Amino acid sequence: MKVKGCSNCQRKLCASKVSIFENLDCEEFEKIVNKIKHYLFNKGEMIFNKEDVSDALCFVNTGKIKLYKYTRDGKEQILYVLSEGEFF
Repeated sequence: MKVKGCSNCQRKLCASKVSIFENLDCEEFEKIVNKIKHYLFNKGEMIFNKEDVSDALCFVNTGKIKLYKYTRDGKEQILYVLSEGEFF
């Protein structure tokens, strides 16, 4: 995982992709934007385990995130695929 400034969106456009922010006024939206930390993950890199606890809202700016678990017989079961603008 790498912390990275977002050169593509200048910090504002990525937050505007997230539906839960669409009804905020400019001042509220600016507060959110100022708290955003950008991370870059490589394909296949683990972001969280199910046991991890987080106090952050994460959203997908570009790419996709696969949510999955392993079945009892060790097979990967895809629960959901998150794409641009979705959050967890």
